[in-house]
Amino acid sequence: MDIPARYQHPLEHGVISAICPTTHWCIVGTTTGTLSIWDLRFGLIVKSWRVNGRITALQLHPARGKGLWLMISTVRDNNETPLVSVYDIESSKLVEVYEARATRPSSTSVEPAVERGVIKTKAQLVAGLASNDEAPLMTDSSEAETVPSVLAIMTGQAFASLAPPPPEAGLLSTPDRTAHPGWMVTAGEDRVVRYWDLVKSSESFIVCGSQKDRDVSFKQTTSDLGQFYTLPITHRQASGSGADRHAGVVQQRQPLRPHYDAIAALGAVETPFSSCVISGDRSGIVKVWRMEGQAKA
Repeated sequence: MDIPARYQHPLEHGVISAICPTTHWCIVGTTTGTLSIWDLRFGLIVKSWRVNGRITALQLHPARGKGLWLMISTVRDNNETPLVSVYDIESSKLVEVYEARATRPSSTSVEPAVERGVIKTKAQLVAGLASNDEAPLMTDSSEAETVPSVLAIMTGQAFASLAPPPPEAGLLSTPDRTAHPGWMVTAGEDRVVRYWDLVKSSESFIVCGSQKDRDVSFKQTTSDLGQFYTLPITHRQASGSGADRHAGVVQQRQPLRPHYDAIAALGAVETPFSSCVISGDRSGIVKVWRMEGQAKA
């Protein structure tokens, strides 16, 4: 029961709020928005850089980047701040964003990737904290957060219950799109659990949320900066019988009510019969959602 190794994270980087470990290295995120890569073999910080906002969750991208793209959720300061940002840890540049939007993004609204610079010395961080450029180490969330933020991220390769049947063997069979699968589940203060299909955005859906939250479509842009977002669905025609029928289908899709407090933790479990997503909120309520495609989530 001895401690094999101990690493002291620099105090000037802020309070540790998220950790993403791998076999030989580990990424640490703090309340000041600082990311540091630790080499676990030698106990050294390889590099550090800053992102916008206090970091709440970290995960490696399961579908792109060859293990070098990092998915980050931060405390949002306005509605333009993405739910999740993806950075290339080699170049420290922004490569993808995941958003919940009310309108389609214009081609001019997509800004180029912004690099806030690699932190080289302790003096730079101390000077930034002294000038109030960085977020405070400890803040009251009820006062600091103005818009709902993502508090938990979960990623994986494929849910068995969501995978399409394998194609029939033959010379004319086409490659399956799930050859390099990947998904992400996000949840946070808006009490909405979103399932993002990282290969085909149209396969994404809302796992848990109100009817307004569920009535959205998932889109993707083709710009240099990968942009994935949700967009409200506008119903042009709605008859009485059709609305009743739609309400009945929604009730069958979601037998459990949404969370009434911020979702702070996510988990997943695979059984021989189905795949499940587990969500836990700040009030202590834990819900289990069976994943059987968009129609039965």
